[in-house]
Amino acid sequence: MQQQQAGVEVFLGDVYQIESKPLVLQFSLPAISTTGTLDLGSLSYTYQQVVDGKIQKFDATLPLSIKVIEEGQAAAVKLNDNVIQQASQLRIAKQK
Repeated sequence: MQQQQAGVEVFLGDVYQIESKPLVLQFSLPAISTTGTLDLGSLSYTYQQVVDGKIQKFDATLPLSIKVIEEGQAAAVKLNDNVIQQASQLRIAKQK
């Protein structure tokens, strides 16, 4: 991981074909007093792929945002068990 002027650069290593590479981001946010969508920034990535026998470079950017709701609504939010499980596995692997 390298600190950049406008963010952080993380190298995930080689990925082959349709292999997935999980990436977990953790944010420390102050209390937010307004509801709605909060922009956290963006995630830009680059990759190379063989197309017609030649290596080509591709890039894309994904927006990162969260939905801020009232405190009373938070109890009704259904958590994504799959995301929680994957994040937990990565945290455990990091501790080893």
